[in-house]
Amino acid sequence: MTGLIAAVLTFIVRPASMQMLGFIAASVVFDLLARIAGYRILFDRDYRGSLLLILFSVICAGVAGFIIGSFFMGYKTLTPILIWTGLHAVGGLIGSVIGTVVVSALKSRRITLLMNKP
Repeated sequence: MTGLIAAVLTFIVRPASMQMLGFIAASVVFDLLARIAGYRILFDRDYRGSLLLILFSVICAGVAGFIIGSFFMGYKTLTPILIWTGLHAVGGLIGSVIGTVVVSALKSRRITLLMNKP
Protein backbone atom coordinates (compact mmCIF):
# COMPACT_ATOMS: atom_id res chain seq x y z
CA MET A 1 0.00 0.00 0.00
CA THR A 2 2.83 2.41 0.72
CA GLY A 3 4.10 2.02 -2.84
CA LEU A 4 0.68 2.72 -4.29
CA ILE A 5 0.16 5.78 -2.12
CA ALA A 6 3.62 7.14 -3.00
CA ALA A 7 2.94 6.56 -6.70
CA VAL A 8 -0.44 8.28 -6.57
CA LEU A 9 1.08 11.29 -4.79
CA THR A 10 3.87 11.43 -7.36
CA PHE A 11 1.38 11.30 -10.22
CA ILE A 12 -0.58 14.16 -8.61
CA VAL A 13 2.55 16.33 -8.32
CA ARG A 14 4.12 15.23 -11.61
CA PRO A 15 1.70 13.42 -13.94
CA ALA A 16 4.40 12.60 -16.52
CA SER A 17 6.36 10.38 -14.08
CA MET A 18 5.58 7.16 -15.90
CA GLN A 19 8.62 5.42 -14.38
CA MET A 20 6.51 5.17 -11.23
CA LEU A 21 4.73 2.24 -12.89
CA GLY A 22 7.93 0.26 -12.30
CA PHE A 23 7.87 1.36 -8.67
CA ILE A 24 4.25 0.22 -8.33
CA ALA A 25 5.08 -3.20 -9.78
CA ALA A 26 8.08 -3.52 -7.47
CA SER A 27 6.00 -2.66 -4.41
CA VAL A 28 3.36 -5.23 -5.37
CA VAL A 29 6.07 -7.89 -5.87
CA PHE A 30 7.55 -7.00 -2.46
CA ASP A 31 4.17 -7.34 -0.76
CA LEU A 32 3.56 -10.70 -2.45
CA LEU A 33 6.98 -12.03 -1.47
CA ALA A 34 6.53 -10.80 2.11
CA ARG A 35 3.10 -12.44 2.27
CA ILE A 36 4.47 -15.75 0.95
CA ALA A 37 7.41 -15.72 3.38
CA GLY A 38 5.23 -14.66 6.28
CA TYR A 39 5.44 -11.20 7.76
CA ARG A 40 6.54 -12.50 11.17
CA ILE A 41 9.79 -14.01 9.95
CA LEU A 42 10.77 -10.74 8.29
CA PHE A 43 10.74 -8.87 11.57
CA ASP A 44 12.11 -11.48 13.95
CA ARG A 45 15.42 -10.85 15.63
CA ASP A 46 16.84 -13.73 13.64
CA TYR A 47 19.24 -13.06 10.77
CA ARG A 48 16.96 -14.92 8.33
CA GLY A 49 14.47 -12.08 8.30
CA SER A 50 17.17 -9.56 7.45
CA LEU A 51 18.51 -11.77 4.67
CA LEU A 52 15.02 -12.23 3.24
CA LEU A 53 14.37 -8.49 3.32
CA ILE A 54 17.64 -7.87 1.48
CA LEU A 55 16.84 -10.58 -1.08
CA PHE A 56 13.31 -9.25 -1.62
CA SER A 57 14.62 -5.70 -2.05
CA VAL A 58 17.13 -6.81 -4.68
CA ILE A 59 14.43 -8.72 -6.57
CA CYS A 60 11.99 -5.82 -6.43
CA ALA A 61 14.59 -3.28 -7.51
CA GLY A 62 15.41 -5.57 -10.43
CA VAL A 63 11.72 -5.78 -11.37
CA ALA A 64 11.46 -1.99 -11.34
CA GLY A 65 14.64 -1.67 -13.40
CA PHE A 66 13.38 -4.20 -15.94
CA ILE A 67 10.06 -2.39 -16.37
CA ILE A 68 11.68 1.03 -16.61
CA GLY A 69 14.35 -0.23 -19.01
CA SER A 70 11.84 -2.07 -21.19
CA PHE A 71 9.10 0.48 -21.50
CA PHE A 72 10.47 3.91 -20.68
CA MET A 73 14.16 4.02 -21.60
CA GLY A 74 13.62 3.31 -25.29
CA TYR A 75 15.96 0.33 -25.40
CA LYS A 76 15.35 -1.92 -28.40
CA THR A 77 17.56 -4.88 -27.46
CA LEU A 78 17.76 -7.03 -24.35
CA THR A 79 21.38 -6.28 -23.35
CA PRO A 80 20.89 -2.65 -22.21
CA ILE A 81 17.65 -3.63 -20.46
CA LEU A 82 19.48 -6.33 -18.50
CA ILE A 83 22.28 -3.90 -17.65
CA TRP A 84 19.71 -1.39 -16.41
CA THR A 85 17.98 -4.15 -14.44
CA GLY A 86 21.31 -5.16 -12.88
CA LEU A 87 22.11 -1.58 -11.91
CA HIS A 88 18.75 -1.28 -10.22
CA ALA A 89 19.29 -4.58 -8.41
CA VAL A 90 22.71 -3.40 -7.16
CA GLY A 91 21.06 -0.21 -5.91
CA GLY A 92 18.47 -2.33 -4.13
CA LEU A 93 21.25 -4.37 -2.53
CA ILE A 94 23.12 -1.29 -1.32
CA GLY A 95 19.99 0.39 0.02
CA SER A 96 18.63 -2.70 1.73
CA VAL A 97 21.94 -3.54 3.41
CA ILE A 98 22.23 0.02 4.75
CA GLY A 99 18.59 0.00 5.88
CA THR A 100 18.93 -3.38 7.56
CA VAL A 101 22.07 -2.31 9.41
CA VAL A 102 20.43 0.90 10.62
CA VAL A 103 17.27 -0.87 11.80
CA SER A 104 19.33 -3.58 13.54
CA ALA A 105 21.39 -0.93 15.28
CA LEU A 106 18.24 0.82 16.47
CA LYS A 107 16.75 -2.45 17.70
CA SER A 108 19.92 -3.40 19.59
CA ARG A 109 19.79 -0.04 21.37
CA ARG A 110 16.11 -0.58 22.19
CA ILE A 111 15.06 2.46 20.20
CA THR A 112 11.54 1.51 19.24
CA LEU A 113 9.95 4.84 18.46
CA LEU A 114 7.59 4.31 15.52
CA MET A 115 8.19 0.55 15.63
CA ASN A 116 5.67 -1.96 16.95
CA LYS A 117 6.59 -3.81 20.09
CA PRO A 118 6.21 -7.61 19.91
